[in-house]
This record gives sequence, structure tokens and C-alpha cells, in this order.
Amino acid sequence: MSIESAIARIGQIEQLASQLLGGGAAHQASAPSTVAPSFANQLVSAQAQPVAPAAGSLVPAGAKLSWQRVDQGQDLQTDPGGPLLALGDGYVKQIASDPGGFGPDYPVVHFTSGPLAGKDVYYGHTHTALAAGQQFKAGDVISHTGLSGVGNASVGGWAEIGFWPPGSMDAGSQIAPLLHS
Repeated sequence: MSIESAIARIGQIEQLASQLLGGGAAHQASAPSTVAPSFANQLVSAQAQPVAPAAGSLVPAGAKLSWQRVDQGQDLQTDPGGPLLALGDGYVKQIASDPGGFGPDYPVVHFTSGPLAGKDVYYGHTHTALAAGQQFKAGDVISHTGLSGVGNASVGGWAEIGFWPPGSMDAGSQIAPLLHS
């Protein structure tokens, strides 16, 4: 395991431990974890393992993908700096900016086909790869996750995908099944 992988794994373990112990999600800055080593080992074995996504996935084949909490949208973690893909055809409605929240340059897109057809969707905690008004096809890169977090996400590779405009803190339960199919 490389040093970078080990550091990323430690951050993931601390994040999971914080969630399990009631400390919130990666959106919130937190003090260093004081989780007992035996509990940390259990977290490592329980953590979602990387998968090779099927066609129509949010990430390229071979990229890590672990589903996280559901709040305003579906949180996920992938490779830091990794691309997030379109689940259908569409166009970029706008590049939104909320530096203390979803980030300074995240895309809001409208899908015309695929599981999200007819819906406006944000790719929060990411940096857009497209310009406002630009069209895309299923499988095109929409945005990239941060190397060390974007907006109020504190870990690299973190993203949140939800319906635009963001709604209640449980609105993600509506989009999550569409993303997992």
C-alpha cells in the first residue's frame, strides 16, 4: 500500500468512525479521531470496498466508488481528483458557486435521457469539467472531485449528487435509487 493510499484510508476510517459515533459526515470539520485500534480495524473491514462500476455508472470502470450518507443528495466517495460521469444526455444549466457549501464551481445539469431524464441535478463538492450551456452525452465527464475536499467537504474524492435546487436534508432519498441502478 502506498503512503497516499494509507493516508486516504486513515481519513476514510476517521470519517466512518465519526459517523458511527454520531459526529456527522465529511461535510463537517472534526477533531482527530481517538478511536481504539481494535475498533478501527473493524471499521477497515466493514468499509465499502472499491467496485468496478457497470455501464451507466457515475465513475469510470476501475475507479473506487463507495456510497455514503443520504441527505440533501446522495453522498459518495471516489478517487481524489477523479471524474464523475453523466448518467444520460443533457446540458449544463449553470455553474453554481457556494464556496462554503458545495464549492466554488460545481455544475448544475439538466438530463434529457437516462434514469434522471427531465431532472435538474447538482454535482456538489466537485469542480465542473464543462461550461454553462454545454451539451453532454451519457458517459461524458461532468466534473472532478477535489484532491482534498471541495466546499465544506473535508476529504478528497467526496461528492454529493442531488436534485436542483437542494431541498430538505432527506431529499437525497429520492435520487439515491436512481443513482444506484
